[in-house]
Amino acid sequence: MQRRILVLTIICFSLITISSAQGHGFGLGVVVGTPTGLSCKAWISHSSALQIEAGWPSLSQTEGTVLSFDYLLHAHIFRSHEQLPLFYGIGGVVGLSSTNAFGLRGVGGLAWWPHGSSTDIFLQVLPTFYFTPSTKFDFDFGLGVRYFF
Repeated sequence: MQRRILVLTIICFSLITISSAQGHGFGLGVVVGTPTGLSCKAWISHSSALQIEAGWPSLSQTEGTVLSFDYLLHAHIFRSHEQLPLFYGIGGVVGLSSTNAFGLRGVGGLAWWPHGSSTDIFLQVLPTFYFTPSTKFDFDFGLGVRYFF
């Protein structure tokens, strides 16, 4: 388990060069939900980013590892001194355990970027269609915080 988290951390830090070229930074933090673990975000343009998360399947399960990869778009529709962008996108999720799982998911959520801070706090809803081990539809969620370098 620790080796998988180390590999994810190395992958996330390797994305720093991609995101720095865009001038929007690279974020690393934690997320609680599905998965509960590490969350990385790398900006690829002014309004789009890649998000990678790795951890345990949920708070109630400690067996197995979940990896997810999402492409996100951001919309600034709220007018405020604070930045509160809505984000949405599409991605995939892979569960590695005794019964491997694979699914496609949508992403929708709200982020808060506190004024003058290098952090973001986000809440996301993840409608997911699992293909394996059985076909099913589920709603996952995530609440997290990331620090941007």
